[in-house]
Amino acid sequence: MSAHSSTRAAVAALGAAILLAFAAPASAQPSEGQFRLHNDNTVVGISFFPDVVGVYQVGLTPSQLGFGASYMVLENLAIGARTSFGFVLVDPAAPGDSIAGQISLLPFVEAVLPMGETMAAFVGGQLGFVADFPDVRDPYASLTAGAFGGIHIFASDSFSISPFGQLNFLYRGDAERAGFQIVLGFSLVGWIGGGESPGGGAQPAAEPTWQPSGGAAPPPATDPVYDPEGGLQ
Repeated sequence: MSAHSSTRAAVAALGAAILLAFAAPASAQPSEGQFRLHNDNTVVGISFFPDVVGVYQVGLTPSQLGFGASYMVLENLAIGARTSFGFVLVDPAAPGDSIAGQISLLPFVEAVLPMGETMAAFVGGQLGFVADFPDVRDPYASLTAGAFGGIHIFASDSFSISPFGQLNFLYRGDAERAGFQIVLGFSLVGWIGGGESPGGGAQPAAEPTWQPSGGAAPPPATDPVYDPEGGLQ
């Protein structure tokens, strides 16, 4: 394993440990008021511009690493943002391959759809930018807009492993060129706060207890009391 691979694996493991350590118990069913921290990992990312032959990028593990945060503003709706950084291989089919640094920032809106006690599907949209820094050309940025979806698989009430896919539209203003991007990956998500855990809920109200006050007599007994004299003096 290369030093770069070892470093990225260590950072990913550290991110997962932080999520597990600080995620307070939360319901496996998403609820309003939950805060989420996620470590986003790209497994496969491909960008291509149909009008230019051979201009495309491929990012494979361990090239991309990302983090994000989001908040459940409603029971089934989250807003947030994710950022990523790493390296991609530019023009891998052409001579003189180059490695480009890449960063991105993508605010998003996500709808969460429960699928039972341990899973919840999600779909959403995002809008932001991806910036590339090639070693043989000037840096450039692409406007990025697209849709994503996946499944949150809960390993515990406050932690999920969430595979996802994205389909994005790219636009490079410097070259007036449009393209597309496909991303496959997974997130490690910590769910913090929010609603009650399964099995929780309000406790039944306690029955009122009579307390004597001001010499008042206790309430009458509900069961008949045996009187051998039948009330006679």
